[in-house]
Amino acid sequence: MSGRVSDLVMIGLPVTEAWGSLLKHIREGVWVLDADGHVLSSNTIVERWLEQPRLRGTSCSEWIVEPSNWAEEGEASVEIRSASGIVRKVDMVTEALKDDKGQILGFLQVFTDHSTGRAFDAVLVEEVQRMARLAGEDPLTGLANRRAFDEALNHVRTDQSRRFGVIVIDLDGFKSINDSYGHRVGDRVLIAFGERIKGLVREDDLVARIGGDEFAVLLPHVTMVGLTEAAERLRDGLVVELDVNGSPLRVRGSVGYAHSGPDPATVVERADKWMYQHKATRESGGISALAEEEERINRRVG
Repeated sequence: MSGRVSDLVMIGLPVTEAWGSLLKHIREGVWVLDADGHVLSSNTIVERWLEQPRLRGTSCSEWIVEPSNWAEEGEASVEIRSASGIVRKVDMVTEALKDDKGQILGFLQVFTDHSTGRAFDAVLVEEVQRMARLAGEDPLTGLANRRAFDEALNHVRTDQSRRFGVIVIDLDGFKSINDSYGHRVGDRVLIAFGERIKGLVREDDLVARIGGDEFAVLLPHVTMVGLTEAAERLRDGLVVELDVNGSPLRVRGSVGYAHSGPDPATVVERADKWMYQHKATRESGGISALAEEEERINRRVG
């Protein structure tokens, strides 16, 4: 603002369309006063604060609690009082509007309510954080989703000195549960499985739902022995029992795991392959060559 009268503001004349548009969309409260302190124009922000839709013609001294310095250029902290008596603390910036000879014709004043700004910023930050959580959270189980799991996995894979493990879990017969009992029961099973997995691993381990009925656990800073123990704990304890219309429903999961030692880039694929092999082996009652090979590799990197 130059401090001179321009084609946007003509003291004593109607405000131009461009100036009116600026007043309408700016977030701060704004009004234009004549040389005696009477309101010539105002935006909806300050009108709403003062609970007065028709400020034109009123004196600024009616609204500023201590108006003695209202005409002083620069910044000041003041209080304004609404028509119903509500007092609001604001920062006021005053700039004189002058003609070519330096004669003061009026004043432009901008009011900033920092309490409102802080409240707005707090709400905005909270919303951004909420969206960030949703972006990395499975909406059904509340666990991490595939995106969050992959980001965490990439993070630990870039640290060559860090040993980690991955456990992959797949529910047995989940399709038949959905077909027989419906998706609402299926959702209950998934939620219960997620909670059960969390209860069987360490607090620092990341549990994620990475597919429809597939879960994964990322175990940072774990030896092969610790990983094997965690996988066995899941194999033994990962059973969910639900009551469905008075009848018991018992669901288990198949577990596969792999350590970062042999090849961090393929750790998920190896765990996934072993999980499916474990599922087939359990169903057939035999021991797969793939599982034996995985055991040999794991023993070397333990």
